[in-house]
Amino acid sequence: MTQQWLRKVSLILGDEDGEALNMSELRVAFSVQGGVVLTPKHADILIFNVAPHTAQRIQKEFRCVELQAGYADNAGLIFSGTAIQIRRARLGATDTYLHIVATDGDAAHNFSVVHATLAAGWAAADAHQTLTQSAALYGVTAGYAPEFPATRMPRAKTMFGMSRDYLDALAASMDATCHVEDGQLQVVPNHGYLPGEAVVLNAQTGLIGLPQQTFEGIIARCLLNPAIKRGAAVQIDLSSIQHARYDPGWTAMNEKLPSLAEDGLYKVLYVQHRGDTRGADWTTELICADIHGKMPLTGRGTLAV
Repeated sequence: MTQQWLRKVSLILGDEDGEALNMSELRVAFSVQGGVVLTPKHADILIFNVAPHTAQRIQKEFRCVELQAGYADNAGLIFSGTAIQIRRARLGATDTYLHIVATDGDAAHNFSVVHATLAAGWAAADAHQTLTQSAALYGVTAGYAPEFPATRMPRAKTMFGMSRDYLDALAASMDATCHVEDGQLQVVPNHGYLPGEAVVLNAQTGLIGLPQQTFEGIIARCLLNPAIKRGAAVQIDLSSIQHARYDPGWTAMNEKLPSLAEDGLYKVLYVQHRGDTRGADWTTELICADIHGKMPLTGRGTLAV
């Protein structure tokens, strides 16, 4: 178990020519959030008291954003994307800040179009390859995908439209979801996880308070942990979870509460990292669900825009 001691942050801003600015020594506050949906993960990053000349340069030239955060023994990438807005503002008479709004895979989400015909005998893997090729034109490459069904379709299929719509339909046909994580398209089965070891959450590893069962899923909060990713597995002891209160006036909905996992393994549906290098905030909030029981019907981790 790593010691969660001494905060660490790295904020790099880059331009199209490969020049980069390291803003890590200034006060930085951030919020990074996203769910297991195609709606792009986004970040709000505040950089305080930037020199006016540097702020102007950033607004005009720098659009690539890479943010790493955590602790000295456990820091990692929590956001890599493109700034869609950079604005200057004031906290008061003396303090100023640069506010960066950035998204991960926004260009592919909004502009990637597919126009292709799959010949008779195509399979899901062929559709996935064609769609990832169209997304790659906007900087999104293929990430994890499960084993595709071997079924071959007897008729040809024409695809013409937004790539995101076809990706969503393809994932749904496989009982899966897809999302973009740091420029990679991840396809994760609804009843499965991303490969890798489950992150154990308890009082010794940084769990804050008690996780709560809600209609959105199991909501937990811990010290900032970059290893917690959407679609990955976490382990939370069953005895530490607060059960939701039944509503006596809405009996039917009580049966819709997401179930609790006997083995403590949950799939992460939503993650929000929040931090301030000069403030108290340095946490990760997550919403997760038991993949072998009742899944949430709605919530931040399952709704796309």
